[in-house]
Amino acid sequence: MGLTTSETSALIEVIKEQNITIASLRQTIEELNADSKILREQIDYLTKKLFGTKSEKTSALSGQIVIEGVEFGQFDEAEVEADPEEIEPVITKKRTRKGYSREKALINLPEEDKVYTLSEEDKICTVDADQLHYAGKKVSAKEFPPSIVPRSFARITDNKQ
Repeated sequence: MGLTTSETSALIEVIKEQNITIASLRQTIEELNADSKILREQIDYLTKKLFGTKSEKTSALSGQIVIEGVEFGQFDEAEVEADPEEIEPVITKKRTRKGYSREKALINLPEEDKVYTLSEEDKICTVDADQLHYAGKKVSAKEFPPSIVPRSFARITDNKQ
């Protein structure tokens, strides 16, 4: 099997191209392996951060400043001396505006009850034809116009039935 010079040179060119292709593929594989290693390290770090231990039982946490001359746990006397059976009272205070009390402002007003009774056909809902029910009363303080009563306030309770 004799090869001519042109065939031999063509085969040598093909082998050179294949060697170049193999070298570039090897470089690509190395880059992908390096990227994969970096990504695995990031996954490990984030997994530890998300699912790792969350207690402060170590003497110094990473990134925590350690003060010289102060021992770990030196300022825990409140927890150590506390009685675990003792229940601390919870103090809650309703926040309101200073000096404002609606009840005090309306205490001396005359009271008037208005009762509104709807007809049977008005007690049926226009959307789904269901029977309407008593929903409650509305208390308001209104100022009457001077044409009805000379400038006065009254506490009115509206009952819609």
